[in-house]
Amino acid sequence: MATFEDAATMFVIPSGELTLITRPLREANILADQLKTAGVPVLIDPLLEVHAHPEALPDLMGITTLVTTSANAIHVLAMTSVDRTLPLWCVGEASGATAKSLGFKNVKIAAGSVQSLLSYLVTEDKNGKILYLRGDVIRFDLKQALLEKGYEIQEACLYRTQEAKAFDKKTLQALERQHLRNVLFFSPRTIRIFTSLCHLHQCVESCRFLRAVCHDSSVMTAAAEEGLPWQEIVLL
Repeated sequence: MATFEDAATMFVIPSGELTLITRPLREANILADQLKTAGVPVLIDPLLEVHAHPEALPDLMGITTLVTTSANAIHVLAMTSVDRTLPLWCVGEASGATAKSLGFKNVKIAAGSVQSLLSYLVTEDKNGKILYLRGDVIRFDLKQALLEKGYEIQEACLYRTQEAKAFDKKTLQALERQHLRNVLFFSPRTIRIFTSLCHLHQCVESCRFLRAVCHDSSVMTAAAEEGLPWQEIVLL
């Protein structure tokens, strides 16, 4: 049996069960190594492709605090010549660990949700200036929430994402032959993409043999609402 930790969530994947990882390639490879070491066969089929835009980082003159809810944004930030001693607020332990591994010296960590990050940020000095680093798609408008609380904040979109238009050939074969047992999901958006591709490839019924393994309650809710006939939806 394999276990691996991401943020505050522990997944447990039975050994020998073919598992599909839907994360962008960099994160997918990390998870795949952990699972394969524990005897879990994997397929990697990123449902989102990440395109970095480090040139979107603005002049940091006057910026006193960096904020991000995305490990992808941290990786792009590390491509720049940013001062790595600036305070960098991360949404949770996983993204905080990423920041530290990339050489950021003053990493602050919230409790794993955007709401908790907002709660921590409102303790910051309102005389400072916050730069919010994000991707092109966000689930919560952190900039607007901080503006409403009187903070000076600007944002930079450091990466853009492209949705998969079809399943990889190996994924489709595993679905059609009912070899796949688990699919790992880390966002409601990837649930929606997976559902759309199942309809496109006419393999919806194959989901009756699958367990949707969800990173958090919002992903679990999306899995239920999208209506695929999952064998089981789990939050581990």
